[in-house]
Amino acid sequence: MSKPRAAKRAKSYKSPESDDDDETTVNNRLVNLDLGEKSNTPKVIANALLSLLPSNATKQHASAKKLTKAFQLVTAELEARSNKAARQQIEVGASQPIKFSFVEEDSGEITSTIEVPEDSFVNILRYLDGRELAKASCVCKVWLSVTRLPIVWEDGLDMSSLNYNKVLNMTGLLKLLQRPQFANVKAFAFPKKVKIGDNTMKQLAKALPHLEALDLSDSKAKDQHVMAAIENFPSLNALRIDTWFSLTSSGITSAVQMMGEQLLDLRIDAILSYVSQSTMEAIVTHCPNLEYFAYRNNGYSYYPNSDDVTGESVVALVRACRRLHTVELYKTYVHSGGLGKS
Repeated sequence: MSKPRAAKRAKSYKSPESDDDDETTVNNRLVNLDLGEKSNTPKVIANALLSLLPSNATKQHASAKKLTKAFQLVTAELEARSNKAARQQIEVGASQPIKFSFVEEDSGEITSTIEVPEDSFVNILRYLDGRELAKASCVCKVWLSVTRLPIVWEDGLDMSSLNYNKVLNMTGLLKLLQRPQFANVKAFAFPKKVKIGDNTMKQLAKALPHLEALDLSDSKAKDQHVMAAIENFPSLNALRIDTWFSLTSSGITSAVQMMGEQLLDLRIDAILSYVSQSTMEAIVTHCPNLEYFAYRNNGYSYYPNSDDVTGESVVALVRACRRLHTVELYKTYVHSGGLGKS
């Protein structure tokens, strides 16, 4: 860093109080600091707080550590207040009936009102996805209380598009999943751009102990991550994966062999690589209870000669999996079996 730039930076963080300001003046400045005043910008507030410290204090200074700890306590208190307010709103909403009023278009007067049983309203909400449920919770306190019921989220929690702008990391994701309404989630789509680590699946299993279906497409999952998911989710019977990054056909084969008869739903998005013949043979051999099989080519280009999914393997799959009711082949060419394009 050049000297002029360093001097400019030091000047911008210089405490507005002179060295001979006494403690009373500093305390009065903080007490009278109006956070609602537009002129009190974050920088002004920061300078006011820095004036509590000695002029030569760094992050390692005892007073600076106290100030940093105070920020953590303030954040925790604000979060506790938010949680308390949310609980109060949910309690108020839970004590009120679920009503729908019909309004006369011309006069604006309420012509009739009907009450809906909670279980009926819950069944309606279960048709909504996560984004729609979040919007529904903002309608009123009654709707908020119902959207916080675990049964509403039980069928699935799709976070695949939640993190498009990298607003969530693994720590934030786990904290989010610890909310009571997600206690019984059975299907989960992993958010994009959240990095999967060695202990991710173990941590997810603690947050989602009842998970049955896992969508790892667009998650950059590797072979070992898929295997870790199978090991840590004992009720897992549905899997959606892709070959975009480091997931290989041999990894899919190992996953299929490990899940065996428990696998009911397998959906593969082929992007940079294709499913091998050995993988199809493993599915036919080890997954007799398979009910849904999807193989989609979502890449920019397709090379039929490199794709080992043949007409014979698809026919063998249908014959071996007697419960199979859906075979989805998208933008692929099943060759050597007379099935043609799908």
